[in-house]
Amino acid sequence: MEQEYLTVSALTKYIKTKFDRDPHLDRVYLTGEISNFNKYMETSVKNDPVYLISNYSRVKSSNYMIYKMLENATPENIDSYRQLIVALPEFQEGINTSSDKRNVLRYNKSIETILKNEKLIFNLLDNDLNKKLKTIITNENKDKLGLKDINNIDDINFKYNTYINSTDGTKEDRIILNNKLRHNNMNDNFDAILNSNNSYTIKKIAELRGEILNKEQNLEYDPNSYSDEQKAQDLYKLIMMNKYLDESSLEVENNKITSKHHKEKTIDYRNQDAKQKQELITNFSDRMNKSIENSKDNDFKARKKQEINSLDTKDELEENIEKSRLDDDFFDK
Repeated sequence: MEQEYLTVSALTKYIKTKFDRDPHLDRVYLTGEISNFNKYMETSVKNDPVYLISNYSRVKSSNYMIYKMLENATPENIDSYRQLIVALPEFQEGINTSSDKRNVLRYNKSIETILKNEKLIFNLLDNDLNKKLKTIITNENKDKLGLKDINNIDDINFKYNTYINSTDGTKEDRIILNNKLRHNNMNDNFDAILNSNNSYTIKKIAELRGEILNKEQNLEYDPNSYSDEQKAQDLYKLIMMNKYLDESSLEVENNKITSKHHKEKTIDYRNQDAKQKQELITNFSDRMNKSIENSKDNDFKARKKQEINSLDTKDELEENIEKSRLDDDFFDK
């Protein structure tokens, strides 16, 4: 009988699929010795405990982005979500693999994809921050949180903001409140600054976001000061820190906003039960179809409707996602 051989790539894909699909392997505790502990990992552990905690195991970043796609995607940005679903785990594998063993083509493609979607990542952070804060800040308690000048919380959007002094380069990371009707997307205008935040996670996200913007600004004077790889690492960390915030609850204590992480609450698509998955998909389909109907571009409407119809059931969605996740074509283009 002729012996059949598996390629290393086929074997690793099989193992990855097994871990993604088997609920008994959702959280595995291992004991052993760490090898190839690179400098990036060491720096992350020392300087960023939030990132360390949210990445305590090999975080299924693609499953988190699937969840966020179903929760937030629009016809205009769904392609960006799909790209990140594929690119994030590839980038994660790349940074945890020594340079001599890394698949350079796929790693570089994942960096390119992450950088291309920086705006989506920043918008995701703002949307999640706004939703989180509005669960605890109300018209009844806003005055105690220093927001007396705000008439109605419902008219306000919370968002991250960084002020960089053009004279000395100093920066201030903060949470601002924009009147969503008056300011639209203008970053320089705001109604108030939230000074009552005492959530360590929110502070760390604001701080890292500000560092990225500051480093981008410095590129004008020193083009080699911030590499694409470093920037992709920072954006990846922002997503993982946002995942940590998603898994946390906010409270108001002594007129200060605090956060508490819940280890048992894992925000990703695979972790949802059948009913939760179907609810996510139904809301996603309804939201997308409603948005598509408002478009005046008939070709766009037809193309997007076809895409949405292919995601109508849980099984079809999982099959579609699995196919794209394991498809080399994305990285071979």
